Amino acid sequence: MILASVLLVATHPLVGYYTYGKENIISSISHDFAHYENKEITISKKSQSIIEWQKNQLNFPNSKRFDNKYLNYYYLRIFLLNEPLYYIHINRASCGELALIFEYLAEEMDVQYRSLIIDGHINQRNMNIDNHRWTEVLLEDNTWGIVDVGFNFSPISHDKYEFTENRSLLFGHVVYQNENRNWNDVTPDYVRNTTKLRINVTNNDYPVKNAKIDVFLNYNNKSAPVIGRHITYHTNESGLVEFHLGIYENVTYNIEASKYFWGKEVLYMPNEINNSLDINLDSSVLNIFCN
Repeated sequence: MILASVLLVATHPLVGYYTYGKENIISSISHDFAHYENKEITISKKSQSIIEWQKNQLNFPNSKRFDNKYLNYYYLRIFLLNEPLYYIHINRASCGELALIFEYLAEEMDVQYRSLIIDGHINQRNMNIDNHRWTEVLLEDNTWGIVDVGFNFSPISHDKYEFTENRSLLFGHVVYQNENRNWNDVTPDYVRNTTKLRINVTNNDYPVKNAKIDVFLNYNNKSAPVIGRHITYHTNESGLVEFHLGIYENVTYNIEASKYFWGKEVLYMPNEINNSLDINLDSSVLNIFCN
């Protein structure tokens, strides 16, 4: 039993990564990008070179993803957010890991970027539900361009509506996280029609501070999380919170406000006029079962 445990540890890819893999990858990066130390090379060219380098390293788009079986063995990836090169070492990456690799190299090459995320979306073509993570870079004209190896989206583009519409994706809410780890709502950049929803949470006519908000996008009997997993919002001192939601034909939202064990969920039908919602927790029910 002890011998088996020792062998398991000794053969784990992390051992090879920290023994020789990381050093070899860094050496390869230094060699492959040495000529980009020239400050006159444009941000666009630097960014595109990173994209192509990633594709070659990971044999993209045929690179291996983290399936459920693999995740059981490499569950520790959640602790490797500061080790994006590990995913090159094991030659396996999903959209989040691909974004981390790009952003690591962008920092090395003095490319300003911001990290974007959605909690979930629905693909209208196959009705699949998934989350997504990608990057934007600040270009020479002071605009943000999309970089997304996960969606094989290149060259860098300003057309953020194309990013979603050409793929028939229903994005309910899109954010990036700033240096203070606050969410910045950029949904109108990616969704052509949006509403800025103002939610007022009360309990016995008093505002509820710090109520958690969860939002699900509903379409064709499918439901995808758009707020409440990675992206979190809470009401302010006045019991209020505001954010944008995408407006689509035949799309509704389930919105829940909760505080401690209490919560209430309501159905919201978005449009450009109906942009406020009152949720009264005094008529809510417990979120848990009690004996």
